[in-house]
Amino acid sequence: MDYTAPSIPEDEKLASKARRAIEDEILSGRLLPGTRLDERLWAERLGISRTPVREAIRELSSQGMVDAPPRQQAYVRKVEGAELAELFEALIGLETLVAELAGRRISDAEIATLEVLQGQLRNAMKNEDSREFQDLNVKFHFVIAQASANTTLLQTLKTVRLRVSPYRSWLFEKLDRMPRSIEEHDKIIAALRARDSVLVRRLTREHEMIDSDRLFDFFLTANRCDTSAGVK
Repeated sequence: MDYTAPSIPEDEKLASKARRAIEDEILSGRLLPGTRLDERLWAERLGISRTPVREAIRELSSQGMVDAPPRQQAYVRKVEGAELAELFEALIGLETLVAELAGRRISDAEIATLEVLQGQLRNAMKNEDSREFQDLNVKFHFVIAQASANTTLLQTLKTVRLRVSPYRSWLFEKLDRMPRSIEEHDKIIAALRARDSVLVRRLTREHEMIDSDRLFDFFLTANRCDTSAGVK
């Protein structure tokens, strides 16, 4: 007897659609920490009812991406200093590991995709478009992660990236990281092309540590300024 996979309820499909849409906005840095998630507006934007949007927000809340207090509007979760430091440590470890695996497993087609994205990143820098640069940078690192061919690592990395992404957008908007980032990407691509997994691992770790150190310093400075501004 042939096996027939059970059909997925329509509400579940729509909830997945809503979750992916909100995730993409968080990952790109467009939804910053503290941003409210209006169910009605998201439902109108996606052309669906509020029920699947509510379910999507509930799922994101269970993953730690969103805070959804009872009978209050949900919002993108804010991360405190100690927790952010832990997330950066996890991100460095995961990005380094998937890059090392990619150094052994990446295909010529995936390297070609990275080179195309690198050209687009240069154009975004030339146009001083930090938002476009951020979007392309996410895609660049996602190609490397996919090349690791490890689904478990990929899913774990995605969760951590979602938690950190709203803060990473500051790298390109406030910290002028674009030129140095492109130089580091060039070296990573060259190491991937040579299938030198050890060098890919080292370059990726250095790349991620520079980003994380600068971001954490910026976060602490911004927090101190906010605290000082609140003192009367």
